[in-house]
Amino acid sequence: MRSERLAYLRRYYGPIGVLRRAGLRQGLLQGNTGWLAVWIAITTGAALKRHLTRREHFVTADRLLPGQRLVIRSIPVNSAKERKRLLRGQN
Repeated sequence: MRSERLAYLRRYYGPIGVLRRAGLRQGLLQGNTGWLAVWIAITTGAALKRHLTRREHFVTADRLLPGQRLVIRSIPVNSAKERKRLLRGQN
């Protein structure tokens, strides 16, 4: 919870967040073309990064026979690195 809050604050008050908000406010809403270019560049860069770094998730479907069961469990992790390691099957 604490790291999520810190990540939000870092994203909102970091230099890119400040430039993005200023570009939106002064470029798009007030008509300053320089700030509009800043906002477009940051927004386009974020969209490209999101699109290019997205990984596909595969879903499998198996038929359960009578007497078989399906177990769904949640494994709590402390970090994204640990979650990735567990998803890859490495202990």
